[in-house]
Amino acid sequence: MRIGYAREGRQGQPLQMQIDKLKDCNTVFKEKAAGGDKQKTLDACLDALHNGDILVVTRLDRLADNTTKLAQIAERLHKQGIDLVVLDQAIDTTKDANDAALRVMTAIADLDQTDSGTKSATVTPIHNGKALASHTGSQLSKEQIAEMQYRIACGEEVSELCDEYNISIPTFYHLTD
Repeated sequence: MRIGYAREGRQGQPLQMQIDKLKDCNTVFKEKAAGGDKQKTLDACLDALHNGDILVVTRLDRLADNTTKLAQIAERLHKQGIDLVVLDQAIDTTKDANDAALRVMTAIADLDQTDSGTKSATVTPIHNGKALASHTGSQLSKEQIAEMQYRIACGEEVSELCDEYNISIPTFYHLTD
């Protein structure tokens, strides 16, 4: 059975657009409200899934707001034998190759969870083998780095994140390598 989950975002896709894309699902759980109700609707959706079912969303950011939550959901789906299809991002765990991408995101979130300290990564941009001067705002926490990785996985552009975090594109790739 294909079960869809649609959640209206603060700045994302309108609910109806998602519902239209989920038309091939047997059931679609719809979330319009923000806050605590979202958790109840998502939990109801996840509870409705059984071994062999497929959860379908339009984008990963409709399913989870952060890497930790995504890791928890991915692990739950995996343990229950449920596949995940993310329409707009071409993720389909019914095909083994795409399951690896979700596992990588889960591993990143797991690393984030096991680091209980508040260490930060100091960014030292390097060009032609020489260290460049650090830019203001170039100290990023591991949580911020994990959030950037999650947002890239959700389809955001590297250049937009670099502007937001005030880092260069090479520094972004250095941090997320």
